[in-house]
Amino acid sequence: RQSYVTRFLFLTDVPGPPGRPTIFDVSRDGMTVAWNPPDEDVETKPSLRKEMDETTAKLGQPAVMKCQIIGRPVPEIKWYHAGKEIVESRKYEMSSDGRNHSLSIMTDEQEDEGEYTCKAINDTGDAETTGVLVLERTKRRVDTARMLQKPPEFTLPLVNHTAYIGEDVRFGVTITVHPEPRVIWHKSGQKLIPGHDDRKYTFISDKGLYQLIIHNLDNEDDAEYSVVARNRYGDDSCKARLTVVPRPKPADLTLRPMFKRLLANVECREGQNVRFEIRVSGHPTLKWEKDGTPLAFGPSIEVVHEGLDYFILHVRDTLPEDSGVYRVTATNSAGSASCQATLKVERVAHVKKDYETSEKERERVSGKEELDKKVRLSQILAGTVVTPLPPAAVQLPSTRLRACLRVACLP
Repeated sequence: RQSYVTRFLFLTDVPGPPGRPTIFDVSRDGMTVAWNPPDEDVETKPSLRKEMDETTAKLGQPAVMKCQIIGRPVPEIKWYHAGKEIVESRKYEMSSDGRNHSLSIMTDEQEDEGEYTCKAINDTGDAETTGVLVLERTKRRVDTARMLQKPPEFTLPLVNHTAYIGEDVRFGVTITVHPEPRVIWHKSGQKLIPGHDDRKYTFISDKGLYQLIIHNLDNEDDAEYSVVARNRYGDDSCKARLTVVPRPKPADLTLRPMFKRLLANVECREGQNVRFEIRVSGHPTLKWEKDGTPLAFGPSIEVVHEGLDYFILHVRDTLPEDSGVYRVTATNSAGSASCQATLKVERVAHVKKDYETSEKERERVSGKEELDKKVRLSQILAGTVVTPLPPAAVQLPSTRLRACLRVACLP
């Protein structure tokens, strides 16, 4: 009985034409494969044999990126970093044997990490592969003594300021303080001395932060200010401009006057007191008129302000000539508004009072009364009494007058 064994042959590097593989001399333990060598003039497109892997290196040390690409004719190899072609130099070294390709990078900055691409090109086409370089930071040894032997340096310099008249303004800088610098402030090139004018300038120093505060700004403070920091290893300076401007007028947010209560028509009798009431918003000034003429105020006509927006016009002891159209106009910066009403005063008929008699009249009446007494006495002696008519009867017609006469005879 025969047994059959199946064997598979895998070729990782297929020969080019016409070298077609031929299997012969098969034994129990192996086999022989042979093919004709490919023609030298046969061209093949570049093909990738081994992709570029991710590479990790320490910053400051060399890093090598590797890959395998073949092709016929032998392709031209180009390298790229972040899409930009790399030119061979002291920093970059390139090597290639037609199959294995490498790029050596002398890393000296963190920007050297990122994507690197190897591209193979010949007349039949191209192929490429991309890998990533990761750089690890390394701790540097610091020479503390050497670091401290440096001139001052402004880590935060002065900046320009614009401020209003009457305000305070603050200039501030931060400076390296190893060793501690001496800091001097200047205005338009003139040195500002601490303690010389404490009402105008305040100087503050706190762990590398140096400040100059200028109080109650005026036009004289509009200038260029500078600060100089100096130690035994050197100095540094910076400057800025202070611009002082007038304070702008506040925006006018006033609303146009508005009447919440209007004038109302009034009728009264002569001699009575009346009042016109209004309520108006907007903090206005008021102008009162009567029949188009400004109202003349006095003891009998006055305006009383009895609250935030409440006004009363009083007209006392009214006369017929007080009748008319009363108008009030309220005005502010946003506009004006007005309203009007009518006052009607009813005239009252006057009754004449009895006048007081003069001295002569009293004497005349007294004399007449004395005469009447004598006449009455003689009438009594004669036996006849006449009763005088009442004053109202004197004005009666003669026909009615006779009815009022009465003769009395003495017994």
